[in-house]
Amino acid sequence: MFAQFAWIVVYGALGAFGFGWGTGANDVGNAFGTSVGAKTLTMIQACAIAAVFEFGGAMVLGRVSTQTIAGSIANPEEFQDNPMIYAYGMASTLFVGTVWLAVASYYGWNVSSTHSIIGGIIGFAWVYRGFNGVNWMEYDPTMWPPYRGILPIVLSWFIAPGMAALAAGIIFGFCRYFVLRHADAERRAIYVAPPLVFLTAFINVYFVFTKGAKKTIVAQNPGWTDRTSVWVSFLIAVGAGLITLAAVPWMRRKILAAEEKKQRDAEERIEMAERAARDALEAEKRKQDSDGTEEEEEGEGQGQGGKEGGKKTRRDYMQMAKKALLHGVTVDIHEIVKTDATVANIHSTAEVFDTRAESIFSYLQVFSAICVMFAHGAAEVGYMSGPLSSIYDIYMNERVDRKLIAPVWITFISAFSLVVVRKKL
Repeated sequence: MFAQFAWIVVYGALGAFGFGWGTGANDVGNAFGTSVGAKTLTMIQACAIAAVFEFGGAMVLGRVSTQTIAGSIANPEEFQDNPMIYAYGMASTLFVGTVWLAVASYYGWNVSSTHSIIGGIIGFAWVYRGFNGVNWMEYDPTMWPPYRGILPIVLSWFIAPGMAALAAGIIFGFCRYFVLRHADAERRAIYVAPPLVFLTAFINVYFVFTKGAKKTIVAQNPGWTDRTSVWVSFLIAVGAGLITLAAVPWMRRKILAAEEKKQRDAEERIEMAERAARDALEAEKRKQDSDGTEEEEEGEGQGQGGKEGGKKTRRDYMQMAKKALLHGVTVDIHEIVKTDATVANIHSTAEVFDTRAESIFSYLQVFSAICVMFAHGAAEVGYMSGPLSSIYDIYMNERVDRKLIAPVWITFISAFSLVVVRKKL
């Protein structure tokens, strides 16, 4: 044990927490930006849901990505003669990434935490050992694809968006041409919802069984195979689809209630405007009929106002503190539609579909965003827990290990840091 270097574990933990904060603040909009933008969820609702499911994804599946960051970017063999250099490099990467993500979140830039952490690791490894300090590509038959290193990661930056675009285009194209552009769009949307939930649930549960929780499940159930994971995932997905089908009447009641409320609100606004006009006329008449009594009462009111002013000032301070703490979840993002001509033009030229059908899809939108946050937590937590696990392992064992399993406390800190603050959604 490098007892004299205990400080770097604390330093690394602070860096990991800061980088997790920056990652969560910057990336949550990727999942829930559409839900909030469509007014399916409020900002506070989106932040609360994102926190729960991102934390869950990080704890259940996060250890998979931890190994990639900890031992697949820099070449551990090049640091065996001086392991603390590896620990210093990982800690520096976390703090540099924290500063960059904080700046990006402040200005609302949607940058990549993946590029930040991987670029930082490449930087310190290359500076210390040159070209050989970086693990560019290495064959590993235990992985799929059977390669680890920089090249597979860089290729995924191009392949994954392409596959996502293709899948999203196919699904949206199907829904638009066969559901949304028809007179009975609401009825068709009801038929489409359960299969979409089934497919999404199956994919998520299958990856939990085959990636995140596989070792734990196999240890407790030696006969568990990938085939078992398939049919168990299938049964769970069927259950999710049936629950969606059973929830359709509830969704329809909610949609009708929302439409009625919208109509009532419009009528109330008209009534309030008329009442305000009448009150203004009455106030004008009373002003003309007023005498000196009103001036006397006004003077007394000002005498009491000093006390009220003090209370009001204290309340103002409390409101300022509250506004600062909750700015990220109370800011009105829809205001940009009124102030930005480009955004307003996009909204005005967008294709309009049946409102009830869109409302049904809005529930699917929330479900898909939840799944994205679950996957995001699983993938992103490794960017904090990977470097911190390396630092802690070097501190405890005085060597650089290629394959690490992050301790639960490290995964917990990293997962918690992802959900602390949600800003610039």
